[in-house]
Amino acid sequence: MDLKDKSIVRTFYDLNEDTNILTITFKDELDVGIGTIEIENTKYRSLMRALALMSEERVTSLMEQVGYKVTYDIQSLIGEISFG
Repeated sequence: MDLKDKSIVRTFYDLNEDTNILTITFKDELDVGIGTIEIENTKYRSLMRALALMSEERVTSLMEQVGYKVTYDIQSLIGEISFG
C-alpha cells in the first residue's frame, strides 16, 4: 500500500458477520483505492495498538513528524486521516 504523497487517507470498514472478518479499505481524497486489509475482527484492536507501540519505538520524539487530524463517523463506518 503506497501512502506517499497522500494528504488525506479515508478508511471504510465492512464486517462480515458470518466469518467475523473485518475488511478495511483505504482510499485517497479522490476516492481512488490505495489498499485493503482483511483481518479477524477480534485481532483488529490488537493490530492497531501494536502498530502504535512499534511507531513509538521506531520514531523517537526528537525526529521530525507530521501532524494529523482524525475524524470517524460511527454511523457510516468511514474514517478520515488528514496529514499536515
